Amino acid sequence: MAEAEWLDSVAADERDTAAQLQQLSTAHSILHDLKLEEVQGNIDHLVIGPGGAFVVVTRRFAEQVSVRGEALFVGERSLQAELEGITTVAGRLTQHLATPVVPVIGFHGGVLPAAAPQQVVGVYIAAVENLARVITRASHT
Repeated sequence: MAEAEWLDSVAADERDTAAQLQQLSTAHSILHDLKLEEVQGNIDHLVIGPGGAFVVVTRRFAEQVSVRGEALFVGERSLQAELEGITTVAGRLTQHLATPVVPVIGFHGGVLPAAAPQQVVGVYIAAVENLARVITRASHT
């Protein structure tokens, strides 16, 4: 896939995630595509509501995502770097906002089994269509 096509598909997934987050109540504020100086890349989505603050990243993989113990894999490839990355971003946002920010990964493409645990090493994982429910239930304030 050419880089331009890949970037278009990433942008489409992020727009779809944003649409799913719009299902949250009007008590939630949702910010998209943020830049934080000490964070490489962008922050896909930041949700702030009655239950607290959540940083949400959008990911798509062709292979099944699985949880093995305290680790997350796509096929045989570890997603440890993804978990560490979003945890670091949540920590930076926690410092800037002076309130805990919980990391969430929203997976597109039906690659996450329904029986997957809700959290892996402190990071909520969910199919994108379940993000509003996960954020509502994951209240931490």
